[in-house]
Amino acid sequence: MIKIEQVERYKNLIVNTAIILAALIIAYNIYNANLVAGTALKTRIGEEEKKNLELEKIGGMEKKITAYKKLFPSKEAGSVMNDIVGIAKISKVEVLSVKPLQGEVRGDYVKNSFSVSVNASDYDDLAKFINALETSRSFYMIDGMDINRRDAQDGSKLVVNLRMSSITAKVK
Repeated sequence: MIKIEQVERYKNLIVNTAIILAALIIAYNIYNANLVAGTALKTRIGEEEKKNLELEKIGGMEKKITAYKKLFPSKEAGSVMNDIVGIAKISKVEVLSVKPLQGEVRGDYVKNSFSVSVNASDYDDLAKFINALETSRSFYMIDGMDINRRDAQDGSKLVVNLRMSSITAKVK
């Protein structure tokens, strides 16, 4: 009878201990599940932050591309020739001829080349013309130049043959 009396005596303690053990096991399982989910979430957050950094880099590149497209506008050859003639008039240089040469496609841009022959009264006017071309908003580059002196009745003149190019956005 002692055993039954002892069981009756400790019955509440045994039930309480069993309930506490069950609660501990359930809490441990919930904790482990949340720990795994938290670790997975931290990994995803790290991956998303890396993606965001790459997207920011791409956004910066798109801004640069847009700026370059504004720098290198799309132009027709006739418009370029008109620019050259206008710059020559301002620089007091006489344009003899402007001939378009074969262009080169480079990605989203086209390098348009021209052969330009001009008469200049002196080196100062020639320098003004070349400076005006190279600092123009249309972005012209002098690729080569031949200078010859020609004696004229009213004095000697410089006959200059320029090989020049401009960079423009490719028309799509």
